[in-house]
Amino acid sequence: IYPNPTSDELNIKIESNLLGSQFRIINALGQELKQGELSNLNSTIDLSELSKGSYIMLIGDANHSHSFIIE
Repeated sequence: IYPNPTSDELNIKIESNLLGSQFRIINALGQELKQGELSNLNSTIDLSELSKGSYIMLIGDANHSHSFIIE
């Protein structure tokens, strides 16, 4: 995922075996704030409605997790 830190969107490049996987974005309190499906090998997720802070993105079965910061 990039850029990190970000301000309003996150780009995701995934491997083909993750195509069609669900993603979830969770804040530091463990609240799920956004979810969706990764339908392309390169996706962009709009984060403009999220506040500044630290987040975790879980992809698929949650074996793939990535931390990122919104500034």
